[in-house]
Amino acid sequence: MNIQQLRVFAVAAQCKSLTEAAEALGIKQPTVRFHLKKLETALGVELFYKQPRHFRLTEAGNALLPYARRVSTLLTEAGQIMEEFRHGGRGTLKIGVSYTPATYFLPPLSRRIPGGVPACPADFDRSHNHRLSRWLPLAL
Repeated sequence: MNIQQLRVFAVAAQCKSLTEAAEALGIKQPTVRFHLKKLETALGVELFYKQPRHFRLTEAGNALLPYARRVSTLLTEAGQIMEEFRHGGRGTLKIGVSYTPATYFLPPLSRRIPGGVPACPADFDRSHNHRLSRWLPLAL
């Protein structure tokens, strides 16, 4: 069993037709059939009752469907998060501040930054100037 087979299964179960599933997935009908057959073989059970033009899920297919949908949803969400990282919209903003400016300037600044960039939380580190200066080459 693999991820692609589960995705094809979830879409095919929703469409109840190989042709419609193929159209929804943007692949050919024989490819849909191939993935479904491989999934049934891997699991050792039949997932569909085949009927002319349509099919319906067996008891095993009905049991597998919520898991296939969850896997598909999780993969979609993971892809979206990685897309945010690729475009710089995710991560933690690290700000190093020496003690004196941290005492006077940091409180108002720290209240404004996270609200302006909700997907990018800010992490403030107060330290001595000599320690902060060692971080600069790492940040560039």
